[in-house]
Amino acid sequence: MTLTKLPLVLTFLKALGIVVLVIGLVAMCSGDFEMDGANLNAKVWPGKNWSHAPLTAHSSPTSHPTLNQSRFDKMDEIASRIGTSSYLVVHEGMIAHEFGPMEKKYKMNSIRKSLLNALFGIYFGRGQVHLDDTLLALGLDDTPISLTPAEKQATFRDLLSSRSGVYIQPVSETPNMARLRPERGAHPPGTYFYYNNWSFNALGTLFSKISNREIFGAFDELIAQPLQMQDFKTTDGTYFPKPERFAIAW
Repeated sequence: MTLTKLPLVLTFLKALGIVVLVIGLVAMCSGDFEMDGANLNAKVWPGKNWSHAPLTAHSSPTSHPTLNQSRFDKMDEIASRIGTSSYLVVHEGMIAHEFGPMEKKYKMNSIRKSLLNALFGIYFGRGQVHLDDTLLALGLDDTPISLTPAEKQATFRDLLSSRSGVYIQPVSETPNMARLRPERGAHPPGTYFYYNNWSFNALGTLFSKISNREIFGAFDELIAQPLQMQDFKTTDGTYFPKPERFAIAW
């Protein structure tokens, strides 16, 4: 497969100060980027410590088309200009380039949702998650503001797709989220998309109820350890509960 003039495939999360790496990143500085089945298989599997890929100073007919320092220098210039804190380039199982402090840990903000979705996927595969279960069927409510009968008809699927129809002020939200939040009862569950921290927080509570586990311990056992994540610790995770609330922040 040839990707002609592949656009920048780093997602620069400026608001978070970090960068998420996507395969093909260095093609931003090249014309064509070739990928085939063979190239998708890493030649080196990382052990306890990562190896570093050899680089050339500049492109040449005999050098790797992407692994040269001059192109990484251009990428670093862009990263610095937009306020990126760090990013990592991995090529065929080896570290090709590092920018910024790799050991520093960052607040993940909304990346938490993708990680929780991965956990839900595991429990869905085990038959323990039923997407059409309602909050009423699950016996869940919020306090001190109780859900209305209509809001209790929101399903697991509605919460995951941010269409819960529950517009109670969450434990934590941005000013823009507060500004855009509809009035309670404005939309039935499943009918209207609103990026809703109440739903995302509630999903964390639902996970603990379904799994009988807390989120960070489950993530460590089911994802971090199997993937041999080097730096993750369960103590990296933090809850921000208000004791009276069902949908806690995490």
